[in-house]
Amino acid sequence: MALTDLVTSFQARKDKVGGIKEINIWQVLNEGHAVTDSAGGTIGTGVITSFVLPTTATNVANYKFAQGTGKMDVSMTQEKGLALCTISIEGYIPNLTKAEFNALLELRGKCLMAQVITNAKYGAAGARVQNNLLVGWDNILGTQETGDYIWTDFGLFLESIEGSTGAEMADGTGATVKLTAVQGELPYATEA
Repeated sequence: MALTDLVTSFQARKDKVGGIKEINIWQVLNEGHAVTDSAGGTIGTGVITSFVLPTTATNVANYKFAQGTGKMDVSMTQEKGLALCTISIEGYIPNLTKAEFNALLELRGKCLMAQVITNAKYGAAGARVQNNLLVGWDNILGTQETGDYIWTDFGLFLESIEGSTGAEMADGTGATVKLTAVQGELPYATEA
């Protein structure tokens, strides 16, 4: 492909969407209590058609990233026939209270799953569709338990927290959070 084949479209900022808007995080519990997929065999298609957050509300944390700070990177490597996807989620959570910061610290060392809610909206024939992704579980390294619960030992892990009060009057107080997962497949969409 020649460089002249590349086309750059200049649009208004309102049309440019991307990044992560918010993230729901929960701990994978020993009972296999995680998300459910009532669609049975459709997990293998890359779309989980019926996705429900864990029913124990105290097990789900919701964090909203500041606009333009949340991103998710996925890289796939293959060695001797085994393909692994490393997923890295990073974003700035503004205005964290001490209680919220301590709750974030409680995620250290725990096997987690997350529903990543993106700003990216796309679909067939230009239709705008919200794209939410399940990170921390896949059908290669994880299992689907009785009753459609999904379970894994290879979940999402809190890698780092960097808190800051800021240096100027315009700066906010918050924390930059990084989470990492290694999966055998790309993240699944959590709706059809």
